[in-house]
Amino acid sequence: GVQTATTTVSINIGDVNDNTPTFGSVPVSRSVPENSVVDFNVGAPVLASDPDSGENASLTYKIDAVLVPTSGGDYFKNSSNKRSNPSENREAWDTYQLRLLAIDNGIALKRTGTGTVTIIITDVNDNPPVFTATYDTGISVTENSPAGTKVVTFTTTDRDIGDNAVALYRIDSTRLNGSLAASYFQVCFCH
Repeated sequence: GVQTATTTVSINIGDVNDNTPTFGSVPVSRSVPENSVVDFNVGAPVLASDPDSGENASLTYKIDAVLVPTSGGDYFKNSSNKRSNPSENREAWDTYQLRLLAIDNGIALKRTGTGTVTIIITDVNDNPPVFTATYDTGISVTENSPAGTKVVTFTTTDRDIGDNAVALYRIDSTRLNGSLAASYFQVCFCH
């Protein structure tokens, strides 16, 4: 008769690097307070995915370019979640858009995917209010003027935004002829 034998053979199918890394379709943004320290962590890393396996799915990340503004890329380092320059000032530029690369470690062929991340520089209270006019020569008021007489109107500007740009006014506690200035004058917020 016929003799037969059986054996188990394992077949390993090697991965072909046929997929490009992708960052996904959801816009990604991170916030960074202005004047942050070097290596400030901006939150969760921006990651890509690659359905290949092994080295073909192992990814290296790189900041390829600063898209907006068209210069200023020295503020960011090649890390997917760190900011590198401590002197970034929101008043100079408040939003950056970076083009990211995800490069797989394919042996015969490396594939590269691109994505973008928007970095929003948030405001910190780092600017003092500035008076729009100075009164170096002094201000005059007629003697015996009735209470409530408007003596001067002044305004300030502040390069910060939101609550950080709100100026509070008070009268200095300087004495006039032995009396506090506040006993003669008051600040009125008139619209």
